[in-house]
Amino acid sequence: MNLDRSFFAILCRNARADFLAERNLADTTSRAETIRDILTGQVEDVQRVIEFNPVEGTARDASEDIAREIAGLLTEPLGRRDLRDFLEDHLGVGTAIPAAA
Repeated sequence: MNLDRSFFAILCRNARADFLAERNLADTTSRAETIRDILTGQVEDVQRVIEFNPVEGTARDASEDIAREIAGLLTEPLGRRDLRDFLEDHLGVGTAIPAAA
């Protein structure tokens, strides 16, 4: 596997501690799969998404970018509080409600 690429780690919260969601290695290299996992509830209580490249030695908080992409995919108001909280934490209150067509 080529390690000179972006990987996405999803930091989640549970009652006792924060943890990194377990995902297969192929999924961690896909921005689309990261978004899909969060949007569909494969991972819950997401706090942050960290994008990193181990070869370049770089890492950044990609939470706002990922939240913005998820918000753009919404077609109806969210029922999942954890996803609404993630979007509102990174984009502001009211962003989990899609604009009227």
